[in-house]
Amino acid sequence: MIYLIRHPQPAIEKGICYGQSDLALRSGYQVIIDNIQATISFPPSFLLWTCPLKRCNEFAKELFPNIRPVLIKKELLDMDFGKWEMQKWSGIDTDDLKSWIEDFVHQNPYQGESFLDLYQRVSVFWDAMNKEKDIVMVTHDNVIRCILCRILSIPLSRAFSLFIPFGNVIRIHSFNSDNYKIEFLPVFNYKRDIIEMNYGLVENL
Repeated sequence: MIYLIRHPQPAIEKGICYGQSDLALRSGYQVIIDNIQATISFPPSFLLWTCPLKRCNEFAKELFPNIRPVLIKKELLDMDFGKWEMQKWSGIDTDDLKSWIEDFVHQNPYQGESFLDLYQRVSVFWDAMNKEKDIVMVTHDNVIRCILCRILSIPLSRAFSLFIPFGNVIRIHSFNSDNYKIEFLPVFNYKRDIIEMNYGLVENL
């Protein structure tokens, strides 16, 4: 089985474009670790893969302290927003932002990766994986969207219809290259956990 886990919320104010910028996690994410450990039964042994960024790599090590090594996979990096990285969305050129919103799949006004570029990077990685092994991947919402679009034949233009909250866990049963079962695993009791976390989880999904 393959597990896809989105990292918790990074320590950055709302309204900033951050893509591949290397951000620490916002305080309070221990609640996510506690809930995942308490509610989800992972295989007794598995490969643990994460992207190089702190918000994934450090979270993976804390979530699975007994699994080593933690394998760094650059293919699991989020989308590269180029010159938009760490810029306020409100400060980005209006025409550039409009062209990207109208065709985010192909447009790349920020000189980084288009969504199609990201999808192609992730798809090559996914197709080369040995899916008979148990693997846990700690990564980003856009990477997870690309994998789900790939295996469920979802048009890329509909990718953002997939809601991937911070700390979300998805389990994929692979029967063959064209046959998968997808489970969105329950991790949160939102009414209770939002109060306990107290750091804007829902505001920043």
